Amino acid sequence: MRRLSAAVSPLLAGVDWAFSPPVPGIDLLLGAVAGCWFSMMTLRPAVFDQGSFTGLQWAPDAVWIVFGGTIVLLHLAGLFAPDLIKLRAAACLLSAWYWLCVSISLSRDGIVPGTWTYGLIGLMALTGAIYVSGRALRLG
Repeated sequence: MRRLSAAVSPLLAGVDWAFSPPVPGIDLLLGAVAGCWFSMMTLRPAVFDQGSFTGLQWAPDAVWIVFGGTIVLLHLAGLFAPDLIKLRAAACLLSAWYWLCVSISLSRDGIVPGTWTYGLIGLMALTGAIYVSGRALRLG
């Protein structure tokens, strides 16, 4: 039983850190997803020129890359400075817009798993923005 407790305690401490106020886990998760997307668009742009990703062609790749990089930087700043509530709320709202646009763009090619995945990420970002903004109201 002690081994199980010793194995689970760090996991619980990490979850407690990520999801107790000021909830830096929002910025960590959204920043990580945006970072992966940003690095793939930068390092492997050919992937985004085929399949269901052709729905993203309504905006040039440079626009998607700039927005992705901006989101990564904003969430990184929010992760290390969780008291910057307006910045964190703006990062979450920008993430929500970005991921919902990606989801809607992918849906032009039919319902694919990415449509649901990126839609859920966008809704998570919107929920994070509401939570972070509400926290600002509670703090006064």
